[in-house]
Amino acid sequence: KANNENYNLSQHDGLPIWRKEKMRTDKRYARILIDPGKAKKGIKKAQNYLAKDNITRFYDSIFKTYQEYLGNKFNLPIGSVTAFVVEDKLRPANCEEGMLKMIREVFGECEMARYASSQMGAHEAEGTFEKVRKVIDYLEKVKI
Repeated sequence: KANNENYNLSQHDGLPIWRKEKMRTDKRYARILIDPGKAKKGIKKAQNYLAKDNITRFYDSIFKTYQEYLGNKFNLPIGSVTAFVVEDKLRPANCEEGMLKMIREVFGECEMARYASSQMGAHEAEGTFEKVRKVIDYLEKVKI
């Protein structure tokens, strides 16, 4: 098996050759595989805005991260990622109702921040931040 190219590792990144090929040819697979790391970076960036009490930038950053993550998870264009679309994708997988509610709440809170930012303070932003982390953690653990 050691001579089989499917088991050889790339010298540069440690990925098996078959995985690199699949990532190159299957965009959905690549989006799913790469996305958790990208989401972590976006969450860290949002957390930095929150620490600086920059609520507007926090919500811009967390919403972008959230939309990109969900878009990649479900292979959707970013512009079509809404609470309703995500819910439709998750219902057949018997997603917990509490999680569906949390997903809707995050969308609602981000929309509220965009159009009525003066009503959103640090306390609300911290709640949104925790919900986004919980949603991503949950979706990384369940089979969809």
